Amino acid sequence: SDPKVSQPFRGKYLAFAEENSLGNQHLRRLAESGISHVQLLPTYDFGSVPENLADRVDPPAMDPQAADAEEPQEAIAEVADRDSFNWGYDPVLYNVPEGSYASNPNNGSRIKEFREMISALHKKKLGVVMDVVFNHTLGSGPENPKSVL
Repeated sequence: SDPKVSQPFRGKYLAFAEENSLGNQHLRRLAESGISHVQLLPTYDFGSVPENLADRVDPPAMDPQAADAEEPQEAIAEVADRDSFNWGYDPVLYNVPEGSYASNPNNGSRIKEFREMISALHKKKLGVVMDVVFNHTLGSGPENPKSVL
């Protein structure tokens, strides 16, 4: 993680607004080199990551050399339904910003902070492309509470 990003903003939309962060320095260099756009992987509300930090459980830090050993795989599998690792291709609410990237997922913060992130990118003269895959869903059918169909 970027030590120049304030602790509460790490992994959040608002990290893009921290002008002196290493990430923002890199984004400015990319814009200066002629890059015109950034593509954001799914940022709409996805269902496999608990939005409230108190509900998330991430696996313990592990030796990267042992990633293919049984112990790390077991540790990851044990928390897979409650951890914060997901690409986001399991939407619940399209066009609603993902709450786990907001400072507070339970109010309008996700919308306000998402807009601040986009504004920060535009100030660097970077356009934004949203990655949306409409045929990826978390659930389907009338009985599934996470169905988007």
